[in-house]
Amino acid sequence: MPPRSVERGISPIFSAILLTLIVLSVGAYVVIYAISHLNYLKQQMSSSEERLIFRFSQSIALLSTYINNGVLYVLMSTGDTYAVLKDIYVNDTLYTSNCLVSIDGSAPTPFRSGIYVAPHTFVAISCSIGTATFAKVTVVYGGGEVVAYAKAS
Repeated sequence: MPPRSVERGISPIFSAILLTLIVLSVGAYVVIYAISHLNYLKQQMSSSEERLIFRFSQSIALLSTYINNGVLYVLMSTGDTYAVLKDIYVNDTLYTSNCLVSIDGSAPTPFRSGIYVAPHTFVAISCSIGTATFAKVTVVYGGGEVVAYAKAS
């Protein structure tokens, strides 16, 4: 009979140390991943909050709306932050292409979506509306919309 071979494994102490090191490294990886993911989420929430605060801080005050000789006039002013003019609706119809805008007394230019208006700025908008004697005016801007009614003077 051939001699019996003695099989030897690693010692229980070495295997316990090796298992502990493996568990600690996996745990460290999970903790580092969780912290980086939480930092990313915190950054995303912070930038979303800043965008919301910025969006809702835009304000426009309608000063006057009236119709004279077939032209609708909308006079307004911005608040403490800038505003972005997006659209103008007259009687719930998009009227952007028929309007001119003048900012702080500048020469009137065709209205286009996305006009940047600085803080504390006077804005005059004029739109050709034909023979209408009454109009519902909605000005859409980055902070929402304002509605006013105009009648012929």
